Amino acid sequence: MIWEIKSIDLWSAVKISFVANAVVGFVLGIFLGLIFAAMSQFLAPFMAMSGQDLADLEAASGLGSLIVMPFFLAFFMAVIYGVIGTGILVLIYNLVAKFAGGIKVSLGSDVSIQEARSTRPTLGYE
Repeated sequence: MIWEIKSIDLWSAVKISFVANAVVGFVLGIFLGLIFAAMSQFLAPFMAMSGQDLADLEAASGLGSLIVMPFFLAFFMAVIYGVIGTGILVLIYNLVAKFAGGIKVSLGSDVSIQEARSTRPTLGYE
């Protein structure tokens, strides 16, 4: 069976992309927060040896980055990539599909469950 995707609904694509990018942004924010916290702990002895004040390093990293970074990246990725990027891409696809035709998708069917059950070997005591 061959189906053709002629257009994509803008609102449904934006909703799905917003949620997916928010989750990815949150996970990426946690990862980057951990990296920044680890780097601040790694750089602290070197800054102390050079005579720099460690209060600046503690204010810019550590627990603050673990709290702020996930929410900032989740919001940023969800709004920028989820709404604006997906909206532009869906509009471009719909314009191109209107003139050139949509994407054709060929779907095949597997062996049904009933057929698979009838063709399995029996052990003699069933």
